[in-house]
Amino acid sequence: MKQESQSSFSITRTLPAPAETVYRAWTAFDQLRQWWHPNGAALTGMDNELRPGGRIAYHFGGEEGKELFSVEGSYEEVEEGKKLVYTWNWDMHSGIIGKSAFRLSVSFGEEDGQCRLTVVQDATAEHQNIQVLKTAWEGELSRLESFLAQSSSNQQHSAPHTDGNAAGAGYMELPEQQKVGE
Repeated sequence: MKQESQSSFSITRTLPAPAETVYRAWTAFDQLRQWWHPNGAALTGMDNELRPGGRIAYHFGGEEGKELFSVEGSYEEVEEGKKLVYTWNWDMHSGIIGKSAFRLSVSFGEEDGQCRLTVVQDATAEHQNIQVLKTAWEGELSRLESFLAQSSSNQQHSAPHTDGNAAGAGYMELPEQQKVGE
């Protein structure tokens, strides 16, 4: 495992969803905007070309639709559902990050139906607030975990209910052609 320095850190979490589900939550705008809120900002736009050399851009806004900051970069590696490596260049008008360049590596491993997520963030230069950034990531990953748990709970509650009679379960979902002749 990589040794942490003043320019990098690594976080590993086991999340309550399959790796493919976590990958979608990480890469699909409609899901990402529900859980990722760095500095309390809302994700308002995203360009995401999931391929090596493809562009990635996140746009964050605050009240009244004003853009607060953006994060842009390009993909170096894309293994769908398994791994993303990309440059991650922050342009904040204020705050501890300011204009900073990073390389982000995100691995989505599968273990017993759960995702073992590993995030490694490397700064291109020494960054005096690396521990603050790691703490911020831990908070974002906690929000991701809550989002996944809530999504799973919503799916379970929307499943068709039966009276426990396995023979009759699903009868109403069958096409009319299969119901005839029972």
